[in-house]
Amino acid sequence: GTSSVGTGTLTLTALGGDITQSSSSAGFKQTTGASAATFNAGTGVNANNITLDKTGNNFAGQVNLIGRNIVFHSDPGTKLTVTLSTTGSASIKADPNIEGAVGTDLAVDAVGTATNFGPNLATTVGGNLSLTNTDTVTQSAGKSVQVAGTTLIDGTAKNAAITLNDTANRFTGTATFKGSTIQVIDSGALDATLQAIDASILKAGGNLSVMGTAKSLTTTTTGGGDTTATALTVTGGDLTVFSAGKTIIGAGPAGLTAGYEFVRPTADDPDRAWAEVGPYVLHEVQTYTSFQTPGQKSLPSVHAASIDESARYL
Repeated sequence: GTSSVGTGTLTLTALGGDITQSSSSAGFKQTTGASAATFNAGTGVNANNITLDKTGNNFAGQVNLIGRNIVFHSDPGTKLTVTLSTTGSASIKADPNIEGAVGTDLAVDAVGTATNFGPNLATTVGGNLSLTNTDTVTQSAGKSVQVAGTTLIDGTAKNAAITLNDTANRFTGTATFKGSTIQVIDSGALDATLQAIDASILKAGGNLSVMGTAKSLTTTTTGGGDTTATALTVTGGDLTVFSAGKTIIGAGPAGLTAGYEFVRPTADDPDRAWAEVGPYVLHEVQTYTSFQTPGQKSLPSVHAASIDESARYL
């Protein structure tokens, strides 16, 4: 049947075994405005599993899930803050704010609703992060997202904007972002694949590698990080690169397709950096220029035969 908690606090502790719902359960139900629901199946080596996966679960606000492997479902309609503390994996299907620590993989189906990381804790994932079927993606101020494995954030169903701009974010493995406007900051190196129908901004505290599609794209690296664009298509705007290290554009078998390119080396010694990367930039622009028919004037274009001669056009 249905377990109705009303407006009170729900605390369920089972330190000797798993927490599950029976096959005949019609779900937990909390009244709007209810206090926190806490399910505690133990911590560390003594942690057990939590499975609250029944359609009909309807939690009302704060949900704390403590255990090993966690499966959690709450019907959409009420925004939840789901705070996780797991030694294993977590699979969440709800209208969630997500925060806390997951030992291995975290998979979130946002059921077509907005997702926020926070508001009270950072989110750390010891394995892979998958966030799908989401609308707008944000994070609370000062609440970073740190992923040890790969990242997939897919907002294509809602053409969702993705804004993850906390300076302590860390996406260690390959990170794929799909949506409309995408803004991502990584405190370290970032290996990003984009599927963006609007403008995108990427910032990395180390090397940055980017591929995929975007309407326009601005990238920035610090800490001496190189910028590499492989199999990248910029469909309707500018590609702007602020690179603290080398800039490698068009590497890889598919190369680069862009309407306009604007590359700015930002190394500590710009003259030395330009002497190193300039010949590659010049060669690429010369190649594009050679495709133009007589009388055609489009970007990118150059008439200089050498880096020294190109200075007359700056």
